[in-house]
Amino acid sequence: MLGSVLVVSALAACTVVDSVSGFAGPPLAKDAGADSGKPCVTGPECDDENVCTTDTCWGGYCRYSMLAGQSCSDGDLCNGDELCDEAGVCVHGIPPEVEDDDLCTVDACDSKTGVQHVPGNYPPITFCTFELKCPPDYFLREILCSPDCPPSGVGVNAATCERICKPELTVCCNDCTATTCPAGYQPSGYMSSTCVCGQPASGLICKR
Repeated sequence: MLGSVLVVSALAACTVVDSVSGFAGPPLAKDAGADSGKPCVTGPECDDENVCTTDTCWGGYCRYSMLAGQSCSDGDLCNGDELCDEAGVCVHGIPPEVEDDDLCTVDACDSKTGVQHVPGNYPPITFCTFELKCPPDYFLREILCSPDCPPSGVGVNAATCERICKPELTVCCNDCTATTCPAGYQPSGYMSSTCVCGQPASGLICKR
């Protein structure tokens, strides 16, 4: 009689309280994840299509654990690195800086290859002018007396301007001063030039 009681007690101690994928199993682990209340038999039934969670079928119900800090990249290199947060949400990071502050490059971001700084095609520009002023981001490279432009009293009636982007520039000037160099450049000397209607003149060397 005592033996029978022991057998019954042993069986009672091994009573199954949960099941996994339809099979009897041990009690739930502490890290099995939140109980969604959704019944299941197999793991694939619990797929929530969220890369920021692990999906398991445990104890007859779907359980989800958050993968905080895991990458959930969408493959776009221009909108920042995506990471999973503690709520299981994929969050965008900080987009990369595209502008390099270089006037000689065209800056862009391609979703597949990332940020690119492509050298721009900026040929010198020549135009009729009496004021000898260049457009923004250009410097005066040559002063011209052009037969194709309206005549002026002093003969000077055109200019050739070049994009400000090289580390060293030679600015054409009649009365060169320290402020003749473009912003960000410093004068480093003079050179002989024929930049004024092909006649001898001063060329101010500017370096950054």
